[in-house]
Amino acid sequence: MKQDEWFYLKLFTIIFVGICPYIIAISEWPLISLSSAWNTPLQPLFILMNAATSYFFFSIILWRIPAICLMLLTAFSVKFYPGIHDVLAIIFFLSTLRAMIIPERFLEYLWIYLFGGAITLSKAFGFRYGILIGEVVSITALCLYHLEILIYKQSLIKKRDKLSNN
Repeated sequence: MKQDEWFYLKLFTIIFVGICPYIIAISEWPLISLSSAWNTPLQPLFILMNAATSYFFFSIILWRIPAICLMLLTAFSVKFYPGIHDVLAIIFFLSTLRAMIIPERFLEYLWIYLFGGAITLSKAFGFRYGILIGEVVSITALCLYHLEILIYKQSLIKKRDKLSNN
C-alpha cells in the first residue's frame, strides 16, 4: 500500500473510531458502558469500532498489547464473561497508558485519557454512567493522540520527500 493510501486509511480509521462512541452512547442511552452495546442493535458498530482500532494498533509496535486486549475484550462480552472482560479492559487501559508514556510526545492527551479513567472510576462513587462517559472521553483522547501523531509523521515524510527531490 502506498504511503498516501496508508495515511488516508489511518485517518479514516481514527475519525470512524472517534465518532462511534458518540453514536453508540447517544443512540442507546442509557448504557452503563460501551461494552454494553454488545446487547443492542448497535453490536456490529461496536465490533467494527474495536476491530478497526485493533487493526490500527497492530501496525504500531508499542500498541500491540492494547490491540490484543481490545480484540479479546470484544470477544469476551461483558454479559457472558464479566470477569474476563473487566480484567482485559484494565490491562487495555494500563497498556495504553504505557504506550502513550514511552514516546514522551503529545503527553497532553495522556492527561485527558487519565481524566477519562477518573470519570470511569466515579461509578464506584455512585455515578451510574461514569464508565460510559469515561470511556467516551478516553477514546476521544486516544483518537486525538493518534491523529496528532499521524499528522506529525505525515508532515515529516512530506518534508523528507521534498528535500530528497531537491
